Amino acid sequence: MRILHSTGDWLALTKSWIYDQVRFMPDGVEQAIWCDTRIDGPHNEWKGQVFVERPTLYNRVAGCINNSLERIVMRRKVPLDFTKYNVLFSHFGYRAWHDYMYVRGLPLKKIVRFYGCDIGITPKQPGWMDRYKRIFDAYDILLCEGPHMANELKEIGAPEDKIRWVHLGIDPNLVAKELTPVAELVNPLCILIAGTFSEKKGFEYALEGIKTFAEDTNYPTRLTLIGDSPHSLCKDVCRKSNIEALIGEMQFLRNIDIIKSTYVPLNELYAAMKRNLVFVSPSVTASNGDIEGGFPVTLTHAAANGMILIG
Repeated sequence: MRILHSTGDWLALTKSWIYDQVRFMPDGVEQAIWCDTRIDGPHNEWKGQVFVERPTLYNRVAGCINNSLERIVMRRKVPLDFTKYNVLFSHFGYRAWHDYMYVRGLPLKKIVRFYGCDIGITPKQPGWMDRYKRIFDAYDILLCEGPHMANELKEIGAPEDKIRWVHLGIDPNLVAKELTPVAELVNPLCILIAGTFSEKKGFEYALEGIKTFAEDTNYPTRLTLIGDSPHSLCKDVCRKSNIEALIGEMQFLRNIDIIKSTYVPLNELYAAMKRNLVFVSPSVTASNGDIEGGFPVTLTHAAANGMILIG
């Protein structure tokens, strides 16, 4: 079997779960990546072929026409030979629409994996329900992480017989063989928060809760915060400012030490998990509708390191 994975970038540090879906395919499966942008990172140890789509004027015009009309009238120029593959695996619903404009009518099987923003944000954007209907018709399997999201897909019109859910797993070799003794992590109490500074991740709630705990108990606390805001959108920038302001307030408390870091590779996140006892990972429905796709994979990683989980 030959699978072509399609994703916007290959691969941001926060998307290790896409990399795991590639590298843990069964033996005998040949795979390639099709993306808009190639990013340096740990995933480059994977030696498979990566096709980077170069933006062209023709494709930009085709995309504008197809997105503004009720039917697709232009096929984009093909950057690779799709006939070499049995399966197209589109990661994210919006990527499936991008891919559909290339491969419509071709015989290869098509799978799309939906994530949180595909259910919470994209269907609310103008024109996207019509595009989703075409994706639901054209794609053979509609994947999601769990039964809740499967039901959400059904609610927006996906045919039930095409919906499948498969949990996002982690590398079993990363499960800790030895745990740091609890006695070394409770005085001070070692707490970790890690993720993107997006509204749905609820960083502010985590920080407010830890601040209240530190104030009310006066218990010595060490907080490690790993994350950043990768977006240039005003709301994300403002949210980062709010988070930094909260951290600034917490630094005046004598019983709490704060260690900050931007995004880190997975091995460094694991090292941080071994140095902490409690992993705090709240989540909310964002004002724009964005939600978690199911069970945040960082929780699985934290559990694999024996951490106490607070959601």
